[in-house]
Amino acid sequence: RNVYAAAFRRMMQGIYEQRCGCELDPKLTGGWKRIACHKDGIKESNVNRWEFNQYGPFQNRCTGKVIKASGGHHDAGDYNPRSHLDVAQALMDALELSGENFADGQLGVPEKGNGIPDILDEALWQLKLWAGLQDADGGVCDGTESHADPNFFQTVELDDKGDYAFAKNCKASYWCAGAFAQASLLLKKCGKTQLADDFRKRAEKAYAWAAAHEETDAGRKQSYVTDPKMYADVHLYILTGEAKYHDDFKANCAWAKGAAELSSWGKYDQSRAGLAYLMVPKDKADAALRDRILNAAKGEFNMYANGSSKCPYKFLRNPYAPITWGTGAYENYAVTCAHLYAHTGDKLYRDWLIRTCDNTLGANPMGLSYITGLGTRTVRCPLHNSRYRAEGIPVPGLQVQGPMAQGHGYSYVDSVYPAHQNNAAMLHTFADLHFAIAMDEPTVNNMANTALVFGLLAK
Repeated sequence: RNVYAAAFRRMMQGIYEQRCGCELDPKLTGGWKRIACHKDGIKESNVNRWEFNQYGPFQNRCTGKVIKASGGHHDAGDYNPRSHLDVAQALMDALELSGENFADGQLGVPEKGNGIPDILDEALWQLKLWAGLQDADGGVCDGTESHADPNFFQTVELDDKGDYAFAKNCKASYWCAGAFAQASLLLKKCGKTQLADDFRKRAEKAYAWAAAHEETDAGRKQSYVTDPKMYADVHLYILTGEAKYHDDFKANCAWAKGAAELSSWGKYDQSRAGLAYLMVPKDKADAALRDRILNAAKGEFNMYANGSSKCPYKFLRNPYAPITWGTGAYENYAVTCAHLYAHTGDKLYRDWLIRTCDNTLGANPMGLSYITGLGTRTVRCPLHNSRYRAEGIPVPGLQVQGPMAQGHGYSYVDSVYPAHQNNAAMLHTFADLHFAIAMDEPTVNNMANTALVFGLLAK
């Protein structure tokens, strides 16, 4: 009955192994000892996130301030970046959706026994970094980056590619306002009133700063202001009960005037805000608005399920998107389904969650589990520094990207000989190669989505 409980614990072990800013205990990692990293602070820059998605001219545009912040999780197989707010969001959603499945002491985290569910401890490690990136005025820097990929053969203390913070903006401030508010609510439920109050104050200050600086991001209003603000509105309304947040959401969300999708390519993406609104207590929610959002979630699920039903291997994915960058191995397209299952208990959603997990765990044309340490025939060569330990094998709990037929850069097409034929079955386009980045590098934010799904099934 509890088969997914073990899978959930293994997945969470893999996320712990991605922690930044602390020493890793080999007793908790399966034998991999790693010293503390990135504890010397972060150089503040005036580089805007929208100017350079990564590798901006940080060295020439530092403000001179060093932010004393650490925490977060390394992105993938190397040491950069570690500012993945979505790791905390996924883990907190799991706890809020199915709190009875999670407890203090159930995972191998250093904080166990502190009266906080271990899954929330892991989320808080990510939020530790974002709290450090919040300025005294409430504004939040939009994450961290290096000025280049670290040398893969260097150990972490020799990483010389820098540690920089993007400039403050509305997007990061609104997203953090929502995440800090959700953390406050969950900590309050645990009886951690002082820590909960600190996060509440942080949430309100971040929201206030963003609201006062919306004009600076007006040229990117939808993605830098409106979408993240809707997310913040919902979580601050759940936490405080203040009508101003609810009123703003009702007036400006995608569903304000009628039916709409959770997201529309190139126009808006309010998936997180919409799914968050489904967690508003029913007696506090606008019933008609909630129904429209619930129908939008069901519509997204139906599109994924109907398209996937036509395939021999049935797992949730976007039928209009190619098999690429994790879409053949991760649970990313099952997140909305997981929320629907938690809210409705409908067996249909549970069945599709299990089908999707089955694909990850071996019910695929390769007969291969894409998570190290889960199954008898698993991937052996994920791109991860842990394989440089004495045993030469990677730690358990790492989930790779999976099949990758399209795109360039260390993909199946770049790796296979004789040359790949375009009529080959997409789910066969996987090679278990250490440096085949597009197929074999674990990514921590996607691993958090898998942990969410495994966690909800663990009952």
